Parts: sequence; structure tokens; C-alpha cells
Amino acid sequence: MGKSKVSYYQEVSRLLHLVRWLLFPISLIYGIVVRLRNLFFDWGWISSRSFDVPVISLGNITVGGTGKTPHAEYLVRLLQPWYRLTLISRGYRRKTKGVVMATQQSTAHDIGDEPKQMLHKFPGLGVVVAEKRVAGIEWALQQIPSPQVIVMDDAYQHRHVKPGFSVVLMDISRPLWHDAVLPAGDLREPMSGLKRANIIIVTKCLPNLSMDRAQSIVKRLKPAEHQKVFFSAFQYGNPYALFPGAVPFGGGASVLVLTGIARPMPLYQHLNQLGYRVIPCSFGDHHDFSHRDLASVESRFLQLPDGERAIVTTEKDAIRLKEITELSPLLHRSLWVIPIEPYILFGEQEMFNSQILEYVRKNQSHV
Repeated sequence: MGKSKVSYYQEVSRLLHLVRWLLFPISLIYGIVVRLRNLFFDWGWISSRSFDVPVISLGNITVGGTGKTPHAEYLVRLLQPWYRLTLISRGYRRKTKGVVMATQQSTAHDIGDEPKQMLHKFPGLGVVVAEKRVAGIEWALQQIPSPQVIVMDDAYQHRHVKPGFSVVLMDISRPLWHDAVLPAGDLREPMSGLKRANIIIVTKCLPNLSMDRAQSIVKRLKPAEHQKVFFSAFQYGNPYALFPGAVPFGGGASVLVLTGIARPMPLYQHLNQLGYRVIPCSFGDHHDFSHRDLASVESRFLQLPDGERAIVTTEKDAIRLKEITELSPLLHRSLWVIPIEPYILFGEQEMFNSQILEYVRKNQSHV
């Protein structure tokens, strides 16, 4: 990297640091408001609804990019073979309002890209989107047959529902103790909010994470006696064609990595390790690709060196791309999707599974 680029990034870093300091007084006020809100819920001054079915909440304290969707899929994969399961989601960036019961005909515009992804990958999974999770759960329980287990996605701060079991995620590269609440930092609430969790998962770890490093993180998190900290890493699957007839590509190929997710860097690193020449093409999280965007993608793709080349994207982005009408023949034959799954490190996957399944079994008597 040239000196001019280094200087540019240093200036940007200094500017961001200054902006964060200027926003810090607002963060202090925001933090006080959030703490008071949590106390009001804890004291019962604001009502929180319980339900007679097992309710598992999955979420995070940091804004975006902790690997929430793959971990939600993990829970569905674990529970769906044994129980009728419904996922409750806000349906971020959907174009509809209120409670919507998803069907196979629902689009990402109807229910959001993440719920659509879950619906696509898990036939038979009930999916309800609702800004108010209480209303969403009530609607789900009115269906026949009703769900035996509810999983609430991205609901850790949605305290109007009192879950029976809570799982909170933290990206290992974004430790909570080095961050501040919004807007100066990326925390939705102070780190003290971790106390509501039954399980804390430190995500996006390297597969060879040392036990010493893990133990040092546990010490910083200071879990209570009833809490267990797990560590997870991602396992990428083999790319598959988004559309039939896509042109295969092999090692050493140039790949344009098209993403609309919060933190695509781990995907870049994975593809680099496989020997591909990676060219990032990044948009904002949940980006709604326009025809103008796709024309730009095509132009960048055509500028890649001659030889084997492809456009690689994520499963979440693929959901939105597949629904775009009039995709060009070039994109049809060039788009590939790389799947991802989390797994628990240090041989503790069975322990993690057992904690989830035991909670559900113990609370099935109410169903």
C-alpha cells in the first residue's frame, strides 16, 4: 500500500475518532435512558409478557455483523426435527407493516431477506414477521396446529416478551468492553445487559483459537453462575450456482465478491485462503439491489482479467438477487452462492445442544 493510501486511512481513522468523541455526550444520555428502561422492565413497571410455550430469544448487544442469521439457522436445524417450530422476526427492511404470516409465495419485500432465507432453507418452518413480537407470537399460537417452540430472532432488546431462554452473541473482533453505546459506539445497550442471557456465544473465532485466549475473554465477560460462554467459528460450504447453467470456476479464478452484509471481511479472507483472486464489491447491509447497481456489477465483472472468473455472493444476498426480474444473461451464468454454518469450538457442541434441548423439554408440559 502506497504512502498516500496509508495517509488517507490514517486521516479517516482520526476523523472517525474525533466524531465519536463529539458524540460521546449523546451516548451518555442514551445509556442512561436504556439503563432506566431495563430497570423499569426488571422492576415490572413496564409489562413483559410470558407464554405457555418455550420461547428462545436470539440477539446481540452490538449493532449488526455478529453472525446472527447463521446461528438462528443452527437453532432451527437443532430443534425442527423434534418440534413444530415458528420463527418470529421483525422482518427488517420489509415493505409491509403489522403481522405477516409468511408463505412460500412471500418475497423478501414482504417479509425481509433473513426470514425469506429461513423459509427457503427450512420447509415446514413457521415464519411470522411483526414489529411487535407479542402480537407475532399471539398470531402464531392461533394457527392450527400451533407451534411447540418459538424462536425470536434479533429480539434481545425487545423486552415486552419475556423469553424462557436467551442467547446473546458477541463478535470476537468487536469486544464489548472496548466499545460504547450508540451513537459514539456500536452498542445497543450497556454491557451490563449481558446479565439477561442464559448463553453467551463469542462468534467469528478462528478454528485454532487457543484456550488461553478463550479464558481471558471469559474473564472479561464475567458470566454469572447460571451463564455459560461458548465460542463458535464459521464453516464455509462449497459454492453452488444461483441459477442453472452457471459457468464453473476453479482455484486461482478471479471472483467479484458481491455482498450487502454488515461485515464481509471474513468471506474475503476465506476466499483468499482458497487461492482465489478476490475483488470486493460491497454494499450496505440488507441493500436492495437496483438495476443500476447490477449494471455497475456487470461492468466491474467484465473488467476482471481474462480466464476463469465468477461473481460470488452470500445466501442472504442471493435471496434478494433471485427475486430481481430481468437479470441479465451474464449475471445468470456468473452468480455463485457460498453457504455458511457455525459450529461450537473446544468440543462443547453437545453441551450447547443439550442446554437448548433440555430447556425445551422441561417446558413442553405447558403445550
